[in-house]
Amino acid sequence: MLPFFPAFLAGMNLVVLAAAAFTFLLSREFMSLASRALVMSHHRDADNRSAGYLYIVMASFGALSLLLAFGLLAGPPEATISPPYAPSNIRRP
Repeated sequence: MLPFFPAFLAGMNLVVLAAAAFTFLLSREFMSLASRALVMSHHRDADNRSAGYLYIVMASFGALSLLLAFGLLAGPPEATISPPYAPSNIRRP
């Protein structure tokens, strides 16, 4: 249990300090894995094993939900090639 607790605290701090969506998701996954390791530190108990499995399933569902939310916030992709006759490129006298 001892080596996983500082890793969990580091993951929590990384989540707070994340400046971009990718860094946020990566640090959140690191925190989730460290938290699962804390739950599974007493893996001989059957309840802890099932709790660890349920935790990783719910953490994966949360990560997918955040990924979908960030994708929706980003919006549709812009056109990469703008034709020369596009209305935004027409100069008016």
